[in-house]
Amino acid sequence: ARWEIFRRKRERAERFRQGLESARVDAETAAAAAAREPAWQAAALCGKTLAELLRRPDLDMEALAGLLPAAAALRAEAGDAADSVEIDVKYAGYLDRQRELVRRAARLEQTPLPDDMPYDEIAGLSREVVEKLQRVRPTSLGQAGRISGVTPAAVACLEIHLHKTGLLRNRGA
Repeated sequence: ARWEIFRRKRERAERFRQGLESARVDAETAAAAAAREPAWQAAALCGKTLAELLRRPDLDMEALAGLLPAAAALRAEAGDAADSVEIDVKYAGYLDRQRELVRRAARLEQTPLPDDMPYDEIAGLSREVVEKLQRVRPTSLGQAGRISGVTPAAVACLEIHLHKTGLLRNRGA
């Protein structure tokens, strides 16, 4: 019974998400919404999907449902699944950026640094960073980035040096 309730909620959530992504605000609806809410401009609404509007920081599903009939209908159909979908849609950009940061961190972890890396010959590294890298001798770019005082710019310099010397060419990084 619980599984069935969960499955139905998930289906409603997916239909709601698809509806938000596919429903576009037409010119007539945009003009009517702008007439009711002076802060909204019809041109800014027209042609946008409900999901695009929902991503705006000044709008939430309640405001959209109050001004756009299509949003109200979708929200009513989604029921208790609407809140979680609203959060997912609103924060999708942030989540994508975080996923990209995780992918980059994993790539840096898998990028080895040679034991005999000549840190003092790498352009763009400060003396302090060179001293720390020579003392610790990190085995990967990820480890180098976790050393106190080694900035993301310094890690980028190390990565550029690896590219210039051909140590990353075969990896496609």
